[in-house]
Amino acid sequence: MNWFALLRQIMTFDPTKTCFPWNVEREQNKVEFLEELYEHYAPSNHCYTGLFLRYQKDLAEFVKDWCWIDPEDSRFGKPWLFPVPL
Repeated sequence: MNWFALLRQIMTFDPTKTCFPWNVEREQNKVEFLEELYEHYAPSNHCYTGLFLRYQKDLAEFVKDWCWIDPEDSRFGKPWLFPVPL
């Protein structure tokens, strides 16, 4: 491809044809989920970095050992974050 063809392609870029449509409800759900994680973990550095990785680790542990977890565990009270497997 020559430079003129590349320039023409860039100049005629139409984001509505190449980008995915924005789903407001889905994005709002992501924000609410991250806020819930932030509230649950209450990070000492006041940062969102690493919260999802920490959640993944805790969720795997919770699901693996759910029948031995103490009902007083704070994760037991948040079924929307830590569902009990059937």
